[in-house]
Amino acid sequence: NTIGILTEFLNCGSLADLLYPQSSQLKDSPINQDDVTVDWSYELILSVAIQAAKGMLFLHCQSPPICHRDVKSSNLLVNEHWMVKVTDFGTSRILPDNPNPAFNRQQQL
Repeated sequence: NTIGILTEFLNCGSLADLLYPQSSQLKDSPINQDDVTVDWSYELILSVAIQAAKGMLFLHCQSPPICHRDVKSSNLLVNEHWMVKVTDFGTSRILPDNPNPAFNRQQQL
């Protein structure tokens, strides 16, 4: 009963690599070249945030729900088209699928 996750290769690294390129170990990202800086426009920031939120919503809507428990910029991977994927499920937990509407899932976190 081993669970595995297989994703495509996201060659731009993590959102942390793009936010802090000076401390990134990723030197060959197609987005963060030495002569190119990221234009962090309102639209780009909103798109990245919405994609991360949709990833969390997907996990929370599973039956049973999955709680990631470690959402941060280094756990959000990005490709050259700014598609964001949630990664690193090492601390995530599967929550009981409780039909009782009075049950508060926050109590389990």
